Amino acid sequence: MQKDWSRNRTEVSLREYVQEKIDSLAALLRAEAKGTEKALKLQAKEYSRRLNELNHAHEQRLEHDKEYINIEKFESFQSEFRQYKETTQTALTLATGMKGGQTNTIKIIVGAFGFVLTCLWIVQTGITILVAVFSFYAFNREPKSIQPVQITAPIPLYSPAPTPSPK
Repeated sequence: MQKDWSRNRTEVSLREYVQEKIDSLAALLRAEAKGTEKALKLQAKEYSRRLNELNHAHEQRLEHDKEYINIEKFESFQSEFRQYKETTQTALTLATGMKGGQTNTIKIIVGAFGFVLTCLWIVQTGITILVAVFSFYAFNREPKSIQPVQITAPIPLYSPAPTPSPK
């Protein structure tokens, strides 16, 4: 309870003075407590807002991390990929060598086939020349008289195999 000091009183008892000081200090403490309580509520509200933002940022970070891999997984992938490239390169080298070997084999076969055909052509040409030469000599000399042959028995088309004699 505050007293009105606006009156023209110049004298106050000590008890009244101390009581008035205690009352004003108590009012000041109450106002300060209300201010502190209000500040704490505002601070709690701000902390809650920041915590919600941090939780949202954490969720966003987790979503972002799902799109990327960590360095250990990347290095593991790199070593596996390097090994895959080396084995693939080895396989390609072997396949190229095998293909080259097949190509060489095909070349040898085609060459041999060409050689055989050339040999056959040479033999056929030689036979043709020989036939032409013998035909030339046969037609350019005088023919001998041909004596007719008399056949008395029919010629069998099939003769049975001889039977073995017993020993």
